[in-house]
Amino acid sequence: MDAQKLTFALAWCAAALFIRPTSAQTPLTAGETITGRVAPNETLVYTFSAREGNVLSFIAQSDDGQLDPAIAILNASGAVVASNDDYDYPNRTDALIEAFTVPRTGEYQLELRAVNPEGGAFRLAMSIGYSSIILSDRFEVDTDAVPLDVSSPLALFQRSGELVMGVQGIDQLGVAAHPRSRSSTFYASVDVTSVSHRGGWIVGLAVRIQPDGSRYQVEFDERGLWRTLLFQGTERTIIRDWNTHPAIRAGSTRFNIGVLAAVGGFDVFYDGLFVGTVPTRALEGDGLLGFVVQSRSALDAAAQATFDNLLITVPVQVAKARVRPSTIQPGSATFVARQLHRSGLIPLGGEQVLDIAETTNTFSGAGVSEAPLARGLSVENFVYSAVVSITTARQGVGGCGLIARRDGLNYLLAYTDTDGGYGLSRRAGDAFHDTSYARMPTRAPQVWLMMIASGERVDLFVDGRYFASLNHPPMSGPIGTAGVNFDPQDTTCRLRSVWVWRW
Repeated sequence: MDAQKLTFALAWCAAALFIRPTSAQTPLTAGETITGRVAPNETLVYTFSAREGNVLSFIAQSDDGQLDPAIAILNASGAVVASNDDYDYPNRTDALIEAFTVPRTGEYQLELRAVNPEGGAFRLAMSIGYSSIILSDRFEVDTDAVPLDVSSPLALFQRSGELVMGVQGIDQLGVAAHPRSRSSTFYASVDVTSVSHRGGWIVGLAVRIQPDGSRYQVEFDERGLWRTLLFQGTERTIIRDWNTHPAIRAGSTRFNIGVLAAVGGFDVFYDGLFVGTVPTRALEGDGLLGFVVQSRSALDAAAQATFDNLLITVPVQVAKARVRPSTIQPGSATFVARQLHRSGLIPLGGEQVLDIAETTNTFSGAGVSEAPLARGLSVENFVYSAVVSITTARQGVGGCGLIARRDGLNYLLAYTDTDGGYGLSRRAGDAFHDTSYARMPTRAPQVWLMMIASGERVDLFVDGRYFASLNHPPMSGPIGTAGVNFDPQDTTCRLRSVWVWRW
């Protein structure tokens, strides 16, 4: 069995084994590291509460050089919604679930077991955002935050383990940068512990601050509204104007601000709840994080805010690249695209350009037969998703799949077959090239295929689990469905929940 087949098979087997917990449940808290031992044939169970839209990461590492851990997340119904084993095999055997997007508010379980027969010692951590902490500042020592050259004098000092910022006068803005916060892709979280004011206030975070003061600002105000601005030189551009959200409480002076920044823009959080997305590409490199306080337009206006518990996490990297997620949860095109963005597979933005509840085609004979889908639609960078079921008229192996990036006789093909197999291939005429294929012991009645093409990289996920990748020249082309018959016969392909996301 080659490496790709082995990885695919192990991912499925690992998920299937997370079904019989054999230990008492232990609470799991973000920011804490749990150590212990897991015995052979034992499953340790940890519980945590999470709110819809939260972004959480989990990492289990060997603490004795012996353990090969595997982890899975289960929802309240006991279904596995994410799992991982050996995120960087064969270099390390640690398990990682990164940038897990919570599908709905509720109780969840994390199960940990040993893949190796001996068991061993482990370290387990849950973190907000990503897995690697680059900065955690409780402001318990003298702050080194630095005021920017902004429009008003800024009172900046530390008091009782908090960072205090204040401005006075009409529409006065104060921004202070944290010099140890430089990052590009990250999740930043800070507590606003109090706000005092005369005439109203604006409080927020400055993101990707550049040496010349260019930056984004994510802001909240006393009315329970939020917005995003871009500052470049002397110009101020409103990226997203004042918006409401049910999570934001008017008049509240104690809350948490979170920002997840990746390629193409930001996700914004209030008290851990996702409130909106801000696509933008003006400042894509790294930069500093900062704090914002602004007064309103009253004659005696003043505003003061205190900040605490700054935390910045960044993705785990292997060979200077992000780890590809092993699991993507099913859902709407928007929900799936959000997960893919947070996991680094696609940029933020784009749009859904196809949504078909169901389509059916029948193909005859042996070989690959094609049927166009959505005439006139051409895509280059995309997510193409469908739930596929197959019916064959006679004995033999038949398959159904997705076609994209057709250029003459060349195209991409992702498929599943009645023998329990799955494949990703680059087709040139009648020949298969760069093919990855695996077969499972049992055939599922329906299979979720999701092909992702971004630049030259093409990924295939099967039933939400990463299967294989290949390189393909980026080109715009039509999409279609395909019958993939290994034996001469009639094959009926039924595709449901067919959608395409394009950027």
